[in-house]
Parts: sequence; structure tokens; C-alpha cells
Amino acid sequence: MTRMFTISALIFALVLPLTVAEPVQAQNGFLNNLFSTQRGRDRRAAAAAQRTDGREIQTALNFFSFDVGTVDGVLGARSRTAMRGFQGALGMPITGELTEVQKEVLLSGYYEINSGTAEMLGQIAANPEGALGVLKAIYSGEQPPAAPLAAPAPEAPALAEGSMRTLCTTLGATGPQELVKAQFCNLRLLAMEQSEQLLDTMPDPQSRGEVFAKCEVFATSMAPYIGAISNSESTGFIAEMSDWAAGTGMSETALSRIAKTCLGTGYSHDSPAVALAALTALSGFSDSAYIEMMGYHIAYGLGLGDEGDAVLASAWLESAVEALPTGNIELTGQPSGNRAEIIVDLINILAESS
Repeated sequence: MTRMFTISALIFALVLPLTVAEPVQAQNGFLNNLFSTQRGRDRRAAAAAQRTDGREIQTALNFFSFDVGTVDGVLGARSRTAMRGFQGALGMPITGELTEVQKEVLLSGYYEINSGTAEMLGQIAANPEGALGVLKAIYSGEQPPAAPLAAPAPEAPALAEGSMRTLCTTLGATGPQELVKAQFCNLRLLAMEQSEQLLDTMPDPQSRGEVFAKCEVFATSMAPYIGAISNSESTGFIAEMSDWAAGTGMSETALSRIAKTCLGTGYSHDSPAVALAALTALSGFSDSAYIEMMGYHIAYGLGLGDEGDAVLASAWLESAVEALPTGNIELTGQPSGNRAEIIVDLINILAESS
């Protein structure tokens, strides 16, 4: 592969200044010793998936003024009361339990309405019910509700194909492949939290919508590299991206922070193109966590326009093991030895499926 660094990526980098932020650490050790026993694997994978799912749901409910209190990922009585309020407001059957389609309506609506664009801010300001009113308008096709709140819901939109969010919100509790997916979902959540920390410490505050738009420009500039992922050997691709990073003329600190910001932003907006662009750039720094995450994108075809490639994904996971640092991993705060054991187990699972 011999592609030239595109100037648009450099322009993007110069207009998105970031300051240093502390790395996100794995909370409560939920990633530690995930694979201690097969039973422990299933139990911990299910718990981590539910916690990730719950935090996203709670954040969205709070945004639309359905108060869940502290966002902790535990969908207790207060969260279920908030879910009933959400269902009632949108004319859905009131059960206190969200179906997969209802979760997609809630989460996709949250990320779209919370984008921070001038157009969306105008819609929120003009609607008497604010953000919730905009969500109702989107859900109902911008037509006023014609039935009582508890009436059966109108036909809901289908779940997005290849959606990273859908993969994580539909994660099962057991099964080898669900364990692999759980690892992606855990790292996805940490990347989103890391991005939020970086955005909160920007010296020149910008809306989430403005940052996402710049990340989309970055993704466009990285498209030639992304297009080569499926046909490239992992170590060769990583070496090329290392040359690319050096050729930008930017410091590793500045460029990696931009890519980390776009990674979490891409996951928040469920944009595989933006997430892949960020991972492509980050792979050039030989950081094990991002090389591992690239493996999951390849395993499930997330943003690559295919059904996934277990063999190539395994090669990327092997490269992630080789890139493990001495001591703890920055993104997860997990000891490298523990992470190596987990990744080797994942490679074995993918080998059985190929």
C-alpha cells in the first residue's frame, strides 16, 4: 500500500485543539479477570453488557427529563418509572421495560437531538416541550399524536443494519461469540467516556455536533486507508499507519488525542466510518487497545461493508497481544498479563467460528 497523507486530515487536526485529560480507567474492575472460568465468563460478560446498555438508557432518559437519578447502569425502580414515562409520552405500551425497538428509538433520538447543531438547537428552542417535543415529532413523523398516550405505538423504524449500538444493546448473556462482542462493547463504552473527558477539557469549547462534523471530514480523508483494511495483513498495515502518522508532522500526543476524540464521537453517533478512521490513525501508534478494537470491527464487518472476517480479525488480535505494554493498559487500566489471557481466549473462539 502506498497512499499519501491527505491534507484535509491535517487541516482537521489543526482546528480541533485538545488538552491533556487523564485516561479513563476501567470502573470497579469490570474488565479484570473476565475469563477466570467459563461460568464466570458468561456471568461477567452479561453483567458488563447490561451495565453498558443501562448507562446509555439512563443518560438518554435523563436528557429527555425522565429522571433516573445517578447514571450507574443499574435499571432499578427509579429507572423503570422513567421508562414508563418515556413509553407513555411517545404513545407506546406502558410496561417499564423497553423493547429493542423502543431502545433504538430512545438512543438514536438522544444522539440526534443532542448533536448540538444550530438547526437542532433551533428546533428544541421552538418546541414547547423542548427536546422531548422534538423526539415526539421525529417518532410520529412530525404529525401530532392522534390517540391517547397509552394507545398502541405507531410502526417503529427498523434497527439500523450493522449498527454498533444495536450490536451492544442486543448482546446475549451466553455463548462464545457473545463473549467476543462483550469485549468490543466494554471497550466501546470506555472509548466514549474517554472522548467525553477530552471534549470537556477543550480550551476552545465546541458543540458535539461541530466536533462530529469535523470527525466526518477526517473520516473522508482516511477513506483510502479504511478501504485497504480488509485486504491488508495486520502488521504491514500498522507499519504503514506508523509512517503515515510520522508524515503528518504532528506530535503523537496531539494526533492521538484527536483520533481518540473522534473514536468516542463515532461510537456515540453510531458512525462506523468515523470510528474506523480513528482506529486506523491510532493503529499507527501501536497501542494495543485500539489494535484490539480494530479486530472486533473486522470480526463483525462494522463499517467494512461485509459480514466479517474471523481469520483477519484473529491476526489483528494477535498483533494486539504483541503490542501490549509493560504494566497497565492506558484505556482500561488493566494489567497487560490479564488482557493477554483474555485476547488469547478470544482468538481461540474466533478460530472455532472460521
